[in-house]
Amino acid sequence: MVKRVGWGGLVLMFATVWSGLAHAQSVGAKSSGDWGTGSIWTSGSAPGSSNNVYIGGNTPTGAASTATVTLTTNEAAANVYLGYGNGDSGTLELGSNTLTVSGTIDLGFGGGTGSIVESSGGRFTASVLNISGLNAYSFGANDAVGSLGLFNGASATTAAAGNVAGNVTVTGGSTFNMGAALNISGALQV
Repeated sequence: MVKRVGWGGLVLMFATVWSGLAHAQSVGAKSSGDWGTGSIWTSGSAPGSSNNVYIGGNTPTGAASTATVTLTTNEAAANVYLGYGNGDSGTLELGSNTLTVSGTIDLGFGGGTGSIVESSGGRFTASVLNISGLNAYSFGANDAVGSLGLFNGASATTAAAGNVAGNVTVTGGSTFNMGAALNISGALQV
């Protein structure tokens, strides 16, 4: 007996296969150093555009709870977590380089301390920037995110109209400072 699979079944199978292929590998900094140096990462190789990157947190196993990672060239990642967990501390030094994140950058998730440091010409782009706890970030003129979330006492200050393009969410005693006028296409939720 031959059973036919309709379009819905084919779409479901394709989505199942695609979701398995699209799953990002998690990579954690096990010590401070240069992003491009494989030996500082739990995977043994430098992360790329398909990786979830943890700097300062015990995720994944073997990662250091405190780490500073420096970019010496332009880099990319799927998601970046800085200070991922209570008492953890992660710093990302961009220098004059660009970090492109297709998903989310989280500063201080779960009670950690996360920071991004950039020199003249340094910048990042991300779909979402979430800042939690007492963490703070002052955007550089060329930083750009689709959406910004401030949670549990976090703060952010913009520097240019293009820093945030979509939604801005401010909750739990957080502070949003507009250092420049914003042109957002989404909602401002306070």
